Amino acid sequence: MAGGFIPEIVVSDRLDKAKTEIFSFIETNAEAIDENFPSFFGKIATILERTDVPIPDQAHDEFIDAVVYHVFNASRRAGDPRFVSRVCDVAIGLKRNKERKASVHLAAAVKLMKIGMPIAAAAYLKPYWKRDAAVGCWYAYCYYTLYKEGSTEPGYSAAERWNYLKSARQ
Repeated sequence: MAGGFIPEIVVSDRLDKAKTEIFSFIETNAEAIDENFPSFFGKIATILERTDVPIPDQAHDEFIDAVVYHVFNASRRAGDPRFVSRVCDVAIGLKRNKERKASVHLAAAVKLMKIGMPIAAAAYLKPYWKRDAAVGCWYAYCYYTLYKEGSTEPGYSAAERWNYLKSARQ
């Protein structure tokens, strides 16, 4: 197979098997991953590099995105903005195309929105809100939530309530 044509189904089958194994590992070892996530992502990079079939760049980057999303869902530290930022930095560093940061940032924003941290989520959504209508809606929702419900996050100001509404309408 080295140097010859490799059907796309073979590559996707190998990636699906690896995803299944990694996702089950994430679910059972979430605390260990939280403690040493750079090592975990290093193992992911090793798994991807040691496959016996060449993985296209886009499939490689999408695999990293799926792992990041699963880590955010399983992690107990996902409410810590420094942890989320560090995971994003490590994951983007593993990608072959370093310009494809949006999917990692959107995964972080979705997790932060789910746990009630709209200010932090809006920070991840801000670079992309004008490019995609769905992201723009999420961005507006963050500010609408701040206007309606407030937040316990650092950086929230009740005096700025009307400004949050203005930001949501833009």
